[in-house]
Amino acid sequence: MNTCPYCASSSEPGFRFCQSCGKPLSATRTPAPGRIPHRQPRNDKSHAALSRGLLVIGGVAVIGFLAVWVPNKIRSARDRQFNHHQSVFSTRAVEAEADANSPEAMRSRLLAYISEQNNSGQDFEEKLLGAARMEKYDPDAREVWFSLPAGDRSVEGVRKEIGQFIADPARIEIATEENGYLKVGDLSLDKRPDRAFLFRTAEQNVKFDPDRELSFGFDRATYTVRLREAADYITNRNAQGGLLRVRSGRRWDGKEMVFANHGTFVAKQGEPSLTRLVEQLTGGIAATAPDARERKLQRLLDFVTKEILYDNDEANSKDETLKHPVETLISHRGDCSNKAILYGSLLEQMGEDYLFLYCPEHLTVAVRQGGFEARNGLTFSWDRQTWVIAETTAPGFRIGQHHLDKEWIIKQVEFVQRPSQKNIIINASTHQSVEFR
Repeated sequence: MNTCPYCASSSEPGFRFCQSCGKPLSATRTPAPGRIPHRQPRNDKSHAALSRGLLVIGGVAVIGFLAVWVPNKIRSARDRQFNHHQSVFSTRAVEAEADANSPEAMRSRLLAYISEQNNSGQDFEEKLLGAARMEKYDPDAREVWFSLPAGDRSVEGVRKEIGQFIADPARIEIATEENGYLKVGDLSLDKRPDRAFLFRTAEQNVKFDPDRELSFGFDRATYTVRLREAADYITNRNAQGGLLRVRSGRRWDGKEMVFANHGTFVAKQGEPSLTRLVEQLTGGIAATAPDARERKLQRLLDFVTKEILYDNDEANSKDETLKHPVETLISHRGDCSNKAILYGSLLEQMGEDYLFLYCPEHLTVAVRQGGFEARNGLTFSWDRQTWVIAETTAPGFRIGQHHLDKEWIIKQVEFVQRPSQKNIIINASTHQSVEFR
């Protein structure tokens, strides 16, 4: 059996291309510029979160941390192989700043995003391509391969199915069929009901309407994002941005500790798609209510903890994978880092002050205490204020009320950050700003 360097699935001997993803079996996978390698297969959907549930001890709820605390499986972000990553919307380098928001740049990012389904998910692909599926994307040759399931394969039938994303249906190269396989260019795939038609086309022949709006349903709200809004993350137009690699000194073994500036990926205040989402989630809370702020912050946290699946793949990976909030919402999942980035991004739309607290092997969020109780004792003093923990990985976590397993880790804050303060991360012990690489 041959193991695919792209999706890690096995193919029978004698095949030049992976029977699962169609990519060359002889290739050595190297990440595209700006991409962190992901070890999981493209179609792997094993994203079930591990939770110890809700226990009530002496009238106080106790919520266990998720897979973050599984012994010997999680390595600290500061111990990981950290590669430069500006989200999947920056997979290919943009040569000129003026071209960064062009339709061509947006198209390239969206194609790259679809090709990495571990981040985008099948739902995103279906919304963009309908019944079609991307089988391969070659950014160097600027070519894309798509397949269609069994159905009307007349000229008009094909034109109708691909017209929403192909500019000129006459400029496609249709695969030939031989011995049950479809082949076009250097891609050969087995023919089957869900892949009965295969074609190749130039990247320039793919079209995406920048104003097209995609909807992603959740129990408590529907997240809507226009392709233009999503693509604005390419140049950090909608994100805080800043330097990515943080130098935090040398540890006991002499190696330098390097971790990621998570605040880089937080959305700026006024990001349109998140503003709409926050309005939906908090719309039923009267602004004049004395506890309106606390109820809104809890409502946003409930959304992140209950409706964004904890991603064990991201947490268990030896590589740090950071995503912009739009990516976490589109894929419906994220680890502690990406859940915190999403929650921080939602707080930004409210103009709410908050902190990122970097703890050993974990990132959590703290908000000003205000009207929150602190029955659980999970507080943090900073800037002459008291802050309370808003833990994003524990489903149903109530700010100021619920306890967490391994609370000693939450209380060992190493670095503090206000994401809106670009390139400023403070050592919690020395109160000195850290350096960046």
